[in-house]
Amino acid sequence: MWHAQDGMGWWMVLMGVFWLLFMASVIYLFLSALTRGHAHDDGDALEIAKRRLARGEITTDQFQEIRRHVEGVVRVEPSSMKP
Repeated sequence: MWHAQDGMGWWMVLMGVFWLLFMASVIYLFLSALTRGHAHDDGDALEIAKRRLARGEITTDQFQEIRRHVEGVVRVEPSSMKP
């Protein structure tokens, strides 16, 4: 009589898609807020030192010291791998 059920299926599908997208965006925003501060922590130490040298925050002597330290830490010496 009132045709209350005409087209209700499409609205239900659209509302389901809306809530699915809404919840996905909330989860994405939550996870991106958690990892925002850690994005730059994974940078290469030598690259950071190069940028600091370019900005004038450190001297070339300090840069060379950092480079020697980083390369010494990263590089594995064959003599230290004895069983």
